[in-house]
Amino acid sequence: MAFLGKVDFMTLSETERVIYRYLSDNYEKIPILHIRDIAQESHAGTSSVMRLIKKLGYTSYPVFQAFIQEKQRETFLNMDYFDLLSTKGYPKELVEKCQDLVFEILRSKIIVFLGLGSSGSI
Repeated sequence: MAFLGKVDFMTLSETERVIYRYLSDNYEKIPILHIRDIAQESHAGTSSVMRLIKKLGYTSYPVFQAFIQEKQRETFLNMDYFDLLSTKGYPKELVEKCQDLVFEILRSKIIVFLGLGSSGSI
């Protein structure tokens, strides 16, 4: 993870490694997590979390959070949304079945939509 910078994993204590893994696994949650939450979830103390944050090169947890939030925002803004609509990430068979389905829909004179009404609870 880029947010973790260049840290020699071998210089971290076992507790710091657990916190490091927790931060890596929960990267998207960091901007909304309190330092107490991280400490509790990684079974460590808040001072251990702060020691790791400082080893990563941040002066405080809010500075670390702000950095992560900005990185997430940049990633979101630079995302290629049209790539999500591309067929290149899907199995060929699925793409062919979808194309066949689209062809059948376009050929139809009448299209009937049915719903169960469960979408209202979502």
